[in-house]
Amino acid sequence: MLAYALARRVLAAWSRARSAGAEPDLRLGDRRLELAAACAAGLFALHPLRVESVAWLTERRDLVSGAFLIAALLAWCRYVERGRRAGDLALTVVLGVLAWAGKGTAIVLPALLLALDFGVYRRARSEPLARLALEKIPFVVLALLAAPVTITAAASAGTTLKGLAAHGFAERAAQAAYALAFYPLASLAPVGLRPIYPLPEPFTAASPAFVAAGLGVVVLTVLLVSLRKRFPALLAAWCAYVACILPVSGLLQAGPQLVAERYTYVACLPLALVAAAGFALAAQRALVPTLVAGAVLLATCGALAWRYSRAWTSSEALWSHALAVDADNPHALLHLGTLRYRAALAEPALARRAELLDEARARFERGLAVSGLPELRANLALVLGVEAERDLARRPELLARGLALFDEAFALGERRGDVAPMWRVQRASFLFKLGRGAEALQELERFVAARPEDPQGWRTLATAARQLGRADAQEEALRALARITPDDAGVRVELGLVLEARGAVDDARRAFDAARELVRRGAQLAPGLRGELERRSR
Repeated sequence: MLAYALARRVLAAWSRARSAGAEPDLRLGDRRLELAAACAAGLFALHPLRVESVAWLTERRDLVSGAFLIAALLAWCRYVERGRRAGDLALTVVLGVLAWAGKGTAIVLPALLLALDFGVYRRARSEPLARLALEKIPFVVLALLAAPVTITAAASAGTTLKGLAAHGFAERAAQAAYALAFYPLASLAPVGLRPIYPLPEPFTAASPAFVAAGLGVVVLTVLLVSLRKRFPALLAAWCAYVACILPVSGLLQAGPQLVAERYTYVACLPLALVAAAGFALAAQRALVPTLVAGAVLLATCGALAWRYSRAWTSSEALWSHALAVDADNPHALLHLGTLRYRAALAEPALARRAELLDEARARFERGLAVSGLPELRANLALVLGVEAERDLARRPELLARGLALFDEAFALGERRGDVAPMWRVQRASFLFKLGRGAEALQELERFVAARPEDPQGWRTLATAARQLGRADAQEEALRALARITPDDAGVRVELGLVLEARGAVDDARRAFDAARELVRRGAQLAPGLRGELERRSR
């Protein structure tokens, strides 16, 4: 509904500015205006490129931010049309803040307001540029304040920004040009859509696809600039689209994707408005054929979106779809292989478990043939670790190969600035099984240093220290666990046993008393630890 309301206002303003008294304009309530606005809203809502933002829970923030951003644009339209009232300006600012709170990409709001001013309302013809600039100061300040916060939030959420050494200026420019060309083409022909479009390996900025995209963007921009006096709205729509895409185009590359469909959620709204303007112009000449064509277009978009949305119903369906579209997609191979590996761990039937492990291994090995993803190596190592337990004759060989794969994964991950801390725990397991306990303990100590609030790391460290006879390290790990898991009675019993063994009788008694209190409150204890606690109660 917000998209429909915005389309009505924008199309009416565009029509008034375009006609300038030479021909009837589209006014609110006019049938053609209502139909054109419905066309814009339908294209925006039903296009298959919207599926990712709607179906993927993580990207529901697009919907929240997009709603407030469109509402802010509507408030700005009111501000311009009702004589620049301070209340309308304040409302636009408030809605802009809420849009940014939903998702940081809303910092493009100042550029969208300029596009409305110059391309739709043509305010530069009747108002001084200084006034137009002063009006945007609150939004520019908001954008400047929001940008570093957005980057920091992305980093804290685990999104790794690529440095210039890994992704240079030429690569960033080529990726940005490709993104600018990709989304309009995907809007026109939404085929082969998938959850991730991985960066090519190796990334060659001079490859034909990137060069063609760059030339296309330059040619289109020059053409629209040359036609700006006759068709200023087209240039404004293009500039609004570019402003929305550039922050997520690869100039600040975060993540493994070349492009992503979720980035079109707001960015392609200007393109939908251009299509709706074309619908309005066509309806002036032939209303019925235009209506039929519009209905067919919206029905086609809706059918494609519904079909694509079915791929997002489960991880299995999603990555199977991705692999069907792109047989060499390393992320699809990684995720499908991981699903098979996890299924194997939960499978009680040995024959079926072996079958699932073989399939997981095949997926990971296929991925390694086409990609340098470190996760592929780490996950293949885990498969080899499971196989080592069922093939005792090859156990040392499989464990050694798995450890080598972990070393490769660490080297690649460190080069990319993206090492999964859990790999250290998994690598430590291989070191233990190969009889290299001291190295395993060092690996676990690195893990808990990186993730001091992760109980799994401390548990594994406590177990390893006990096996190696390192009572000091075991005590430290158990004390950390007692702090992190205050309701775990078993940790208190284990800590009491360690303290008792080194002669700290008073500290041990306090640990046992804490365990008894937790048990009294309903905490569970393993039978062995319950027996130890009961013996110390006598």
